[in-house]
This record gives sequence, C-alpha cells and structure tokens, in this order.
Amino acid sequence: MSKKTVHDIILVAAVLLVAGSIYMYTVLPGRSTASSSVKVVVRVDGEVYGEYPLNSNKVIDLSTERGSNKIIINDSNVWMEDADCPDKVCVKTGKIKSPGQTVVCLPHRVVIEIKGDNADIDAAV
Repeated sequence: MSKKTVHDIILVAAVLLVAGSIYMYTVLPGRSTASSSVKVVVRVDGEVYGEYPLNSNKVIDLSTERGSNKIIINDSNVWMEDADCPDKVCVKTGKIKSPGQTVVCLPHRVVIEIKGDNADIDAAV
C-alpha cells in the first residue's frame, strides 16, 4: 500500500468516527430531551395561557370563543389530541419533543411551543 492510500484510509476513519459520535449523541434512544429547564408554552391570541414542564403528565382542555382544543403532555412529548377546527392540521402535526418545535391551531389562534436549553441551536456541524 502506498503512503497516500494509508493517509486516505486514516482520514476516512477519522471522519466516520466523528460522524458516528455525533449520531450516537443526538439520535440514539435513551438520550433525554426533557430536562427540568425544558418547558411547554401554550399561547392563545399571542398571550401565554400556561407553561408546563415537558417531563410532566398533563391534559389541558382549552376552550375559547373560537373553539376547543385538547393538549396532552406525556412521556416528554406534547401533542394536540383533539380540536374542533375544520382542517385539524394541529392534530395531524403529531407529537413534538424538542426545543424550538411548535404545533399551531390557526383557526383557534393556539400555539404550543417547546422552549429550553437547545432552542437556539439550528444545526450541529
């Protein structure tokens, strides 16, 4: 084997090691995203309706003059279980669990957002 081939193999191995480390840290199960500083913020008409820890278990029945929504916080996930809006895009959004993610019910003007330590991080390099 030539020296160039050996150096290429070492370079590829180093890149794979770094990529594998990043993958294991960010994706593999067992990594908790719900520390005590991560919270669910529910807003109605832009005003804070309530703030709840993401690691809590809670059912929030929200009723306004525009309609009603049922929000579930469970197992460090939050989702819109039910809404009486016509399109139900908020229900179809599904579960969210990471800082910066949102669920929006536009007809009822309800926004669910997860805020916490990693909310300002857009990507890992």
